[in-house]
Parts: sequence; structure tokens; C-alpha cells
Amino acid sequence: GNPLFPDEQKRLIAGTVGVKLPVAPRRRDASGTPLPVEAQAGTGSLDPLLGLSYAFFARPWSLYVSLQGTMPAIGRSDYRASPSLRTTTALQYQFVPAFALRGGIDGRFDGKAREAGAPDRDSGGAVGYGTLEVLVTPATDLVFIASARVPALQALQGFHREGPMLGLAVAYDF
Repeated sequence: GNPLFPDEQKRLIAGTVGVKLPVAPRRRDASGTPLPVEAQAGTGSLDPLLGLSYAFFARPWSLYVSLQGTMPAIGRSDYRASPSLRTTTALQYQFVPAFALRGGIDGRFDGKAREAGAPDRDSGGAVGYGTLEVLVTPATDLVFIASARVPALQALQGFHREGPMLGLAVAYDF
């Protein structure tokens, strides 16, 4: 066996088929008038998505690569969100069974959103993030994840920019 990676190497290829449901309620101002689509928590559309991912495990390392596309339908106020292609490449090092660090790059490539049938000039383009995550596993199948994503490349169209993001997540495998 390989003394650098004593455990068996494993690979996993997975496909994702899903749909984003329009579950966010429509927000209104004090007089009851709906707020503009930019102030809504969601677009009110049913959005199909497809994805493909690959994972490679060779303890203490793992590599994850994914590609996911979304094609939004028309939602509230005749608004159609941007079609989007998202990518992730991440390398993880498992220091001990309960602690790991993961770093990588995330990319998003968006088409033009459409409002009232016309392209939204402040939509579309690409953004790339540098990502760092800390993973803590206090019990079998329970993972806490703290993450930071910093935009490293922005080629967005119109008047919008992406800022850094911090995240906390909990995952439990049943």
C-alpha cells in the first residue's frame, strides 16, 4: 500500500436533479402594495436545476468538484431571474476525525435576468470566490461548518458587486 495514503482511495460521481420552490411570501409595504422584485425574498418562480459532481477520497485528503445549472421560470411581476451556472472546486485536509479544513474556489456565471420581457441591464456576468471552511464533527454524522467566501474576480455587468460572505451550517446524515 501507499504509506502516504494508507486507507483505500475512493471515488464518487453523483448527479443532482432538483427544483427551487417559490415558498417565500410576497412582501408588502405598510399600505399593502407589493415591494419591488429586488426587495422580495424570492422571485416566486419554480426553478429547475441540474448538477454533476465528482469526489475523490484518499485519507487524509479529499477533492470535490461540482457543476450546477439553474434555469429560472417566470415569477412574480413578470420577472425571470438569471439563468446560472455554478462551479465548486474544493480540497480538504482531515487533521483528525473531528476536525478538517477545506479551501477552494467557487464560480458563478449568470445570464441576463428579464423584467417585463426586457433584459435587466444590472444583471449577468461572472464572479469567482476564494473559499475557506472549518469543519467540526463532534459526533458521527453531525458536522458544523463555518465558512468565508471572498470575491477574487468580478466581471459583473451593470451596477452590482458581490461582497465577502460568512456562513454557518449544520449537517446531519440520517
